[in-house]
Amino acid sequence: MKTIPHCLNSCSKEYSILGDLKVILTIAENPYDIPPDVLFGLAARRNKKRLFLFVSKLLGKHIPVFPEIPQIGGALLADLFYHHIEGRPKGNIPFLIKSLHKRELAKEAVKQRAGIKQPLSKPTLFIGFAETATGLGHAMYSAFSENAGFIHTTRDEIAEMESVFRFDEEHSHAVSHLCYARKEDFFDNFQRIVLVDDEITTGKTALNLIEALNQVVPNREYVVASILDWRTREDHRAFKEAEERLGVDIKTLSLLKGTVWCNNAAVSLDEPVQYTTNSNRVCVRTVKLPSEEKYIYTLRDTLGNQHKALYLKMTGRFGIYCTQNKEFQEQLKYYGEVLSSYREYERCLCMGNGEFIYIPSVISQSMGEGVMYQSTTRSPIYACNAPHYPIKNAVMFQNPEDVSIANYIYNVLPGQYDEVFWFLERDINEPAKKMISDKLGRLGVRSLCFVVFE
Repeated sequence: MKTIPHCLNSCSKEYSILGDLKVILTIAENPYDIPPDVLFGLAARRNKKRLFLFVSKLLGKHIPVFPEIPQIGGALLADLFYHHIEGRPKGNIPFLIKSLHKRELAKEAVKQRAGIKQPLSKPTLFIGFAETATGLGHAMYSAFSENAGFIHTTRDEIAEMESVFRFDEEHSHAVSHLCYARKEDFFDNFQRIVLVDDEITTGKTALNLIEALNQVVPNREYVVASILDWRTREDHRAFKEAEERLGVDIKTLSLLKGTVWCNNAAVSLDEPVQYTTNSNRVCVRTVKLPSEEKYIYTLRDTLGNQHKALYLKMTGRFGIYCTQNKEFQEQLKYYGEVLSSYREYERCLCMGNGEFIYIPSVISQSMGEGVMYQSTTRSPIYACNAPHYPIKNAVMFQNPEDVSIANYIYNVLPGQYDEVFWFLERDINEPAKKMISDKLGRLGVRSLCFVVFE
């Protein structure tokens, strides 16, 4: 990849990331004319398999966003699907794009979309990829009113359940994907399967999943939907070969399509985090929200340890249908209104945890003004507080439920927030809470509220 490609044109742009690391992007398709810098920034990551990362501005993952943004990102993909796959008219795309920049427009966009959910012509299953695209997949699925189901892959090992399939994400820092459906015939109910990811680089992850799925439910129609698509000609040929070999139809959709070139120059930074001079004494609370729609399973960590774990039905991890959406949305709004009474400060960050992205983002929408949203991640990214670089700050901590796994919080700058609401599906132990509160206290946070379910 070190030789600069000959296919550069007026649509090509060079990005200097960190040090000598450079990326050149060539845009081939942009159906909604969205400026690329509205969709992503580019960062260097600590992964020899691939040295750079597209930092999405739609996911509510590495970059704090308005809580409505993940839903709007899903709505943009849903509209693309509805127009190109279902053959229906486009929605109000210019307004959705404008809403990415202004909080009031974002609120209005989500409100409008709630009133115009569309039916699908055939039973369609949406699958979000763990961990980053679980929220995006859920948001895309939530735009439809009939004939839609949702499930997402997971990194969790559940002792009592057999994964429907297992496949690998070859360039990732955490490669294995599992998928659990409570009903044995869940996948049998769908004629069409939509795989949702934030980015397609080579498409191997999607093809690995299609191959695994085809062994379980053969002869389905497939759509691969993503924000970004950087496949080469060789990668496109691999999709055609997979169609012929498996006897399936595979279509692709993306908000931006093109090619990417990287010089693979190594990056080295010593200090990933900046703290305030003095650590705040953090007021730590735990709010337990009741839920009747839950499951209790045994979670096995990477060291082989096991413990009982609560899972919310509404996450879709075990499969849900759009007929349940109205009930779930009302419950999430109620949770948000309850939590708003616990707020003490204006500068408030709501934090999802790992794969638990979509549910906290929707709850956060009903928690009052001034709330920002993001979630923790496994992605190891270099942080540098430099102009135009998207990852300004990084805090590393141990996964509260698996101490062998490093997790990160990005872009929580010293003195930026007074209050953090940290969302988890289930409660964690006191040492884990202290570890997190100590980290946030050194960033100037005064109040930390763990939101868990029971």
